[in-house]
Amino acid sequence: MDQNQHDDGSGRPADDLLRGAAAIGAFIGVDEDEVYYIARTKKWPIGKDGAQLIASKKRLSNHARKITAAS
Repeated sequence: MDQNQHDDGSGRPADDLLRGAAAIGAFIGVDEDEVYYIARTKKWPIGKDGAQLIASKKRLSNHARKITAAS
C-alpha cells in the first residue's frame, strides 16, 4: 500500500487496530486527555486491552460518519 493513502482498516485486521491513546487521538484528531475522557464516557467505540486503550480504525471512521451526518 502506498504510504500516502489513508488506511481505513479495510486490509488485514492487524492493520485496523490502533493501540494507545496517542494513536487513537492522532487518528480522530484530539489529544490524549480527550481520548481518555471519550473512552471513559463510552461516547466512541474505544475499548481496553489490559490497561491500554484500543480501537478499530474502521469502527471509529463509521462512528464519525454517523455523528456528522445530517439529521
